Amino acid sequence: MSKFKVFFYLIVVILWTDCGTSKTATVAKSCDSQGTIVNMVGLDGCQWMLVTDEGVKLLPQKWPENFEPKDNLSVRFHFTEVKDAMSICMAEDKIVTIDCVEPLAGKPAKPTCYNTVNPMEVKWMRIAMTKNGTNIIEKYNYLDKYAYLFKGVNLDNDLYDCQGTLLCSYREIEQNACSQMLVDLGGGSVIWRGR
Repeated sequence: MSKFKVFFYLIVVILWTDCGTSKTATVAKSCDSQGTIVNMVGLDGCQWMLVTDEGVKLLPQKWPENFEPKDNLSVRFHFTEVKDAMSICMAEDKIVTIDCVEPLAGKPAKPTCYNTVNPMEVKWMRIAMTKNGTNIIEKYNYLDKYAYLFKGVNLDNDLYDCQGTLLCSYREIEQNACSQMLVDLGGGSVIWRGR
């Protein structure tokens, strides 16, 4: 009988000790930040970037298991900064590990603002090229970002912002508010020329 009591007390002590340590060992991270996942594959050495609502660019080294990043997905997340880490992307503000991430339901995704010299890598640009038979694309500085002028073979020109929103259109042979806007933007640079 005394062997049974010793065994019983031993089991109770082990279970009590185990329960006490497991409660303190698991600290759940709350998803306390918001931002948008952006596909940055157009930049050398970059893949996914998480841009906070405040504009901080985070380069995730690791995502939670079973999470697949998607371009322009608005999320709530928590991150831990990885100190002394290096990347070849060099477009980030911080390199991080994403501890938790949840898609934000109902929040529209922000279109990506592209800074490119290769329009064939950007879906909306490939589509825009077909609309007016584009033979030249020029890039302009616009509102601290960029705008792209698609010059068509039939003299129709379309000006888009970096997110693919059509700002205005004009014909080479006429002057209007759109052609004046281009004058105000200053000189652009040719980034693509058709054959």
